[in-house]
Amino acid sequence: MTRAFSGSAQALMMSLLTGQALHWQRAWTPLPFASSVWRSASPVLFHKILEPVWWCCRCPEPAVTVRKNTVYWLAHLVQEPGPAADKLWVDAVRTRYQMQTSQSLPPESDPFLVQVFQDYVALYDLYRRGRIAESDI
Repeated sequence: MTRAFSGSAQALMMSLLTGQALHWQRAWTPLPFASSVWRSASPVLFHKILEPVWWCCRCPEPAVTVRKNTVYWLAHLVQEPGPAADKLWVDAVRTRYQMQTSQSLPPESDPFLVQVFQDYVALYDLYRRGRIAESDI
């Protein structure tokens, strides 16, 4: 039985597969924050944070201790979401965005970031189940 994915999760998967943020950017209607902020923030979020996290989710576990707010930390939260994982994800994405741009995401971005986290968890679960099924062959 397959689970239906949100429109934003489907768009995120398409963007991750193609390496083009456009599918993911267009999925957000209405925009999660002001248009001018979205135009500058969404490419950074996708290319500098979301895309690297996806590749970390697909890689073997790192041989070093995973430090908080690193891309591996974000991937670990997706792979093993606990009760506070969404809050930790939001805080880590905010921190990484600020490191990349020297600017803060607007406060109204929290619900959007939680949705992105939930989309990632759903996509990773699909990926994980596919890998398990593939190894059974």
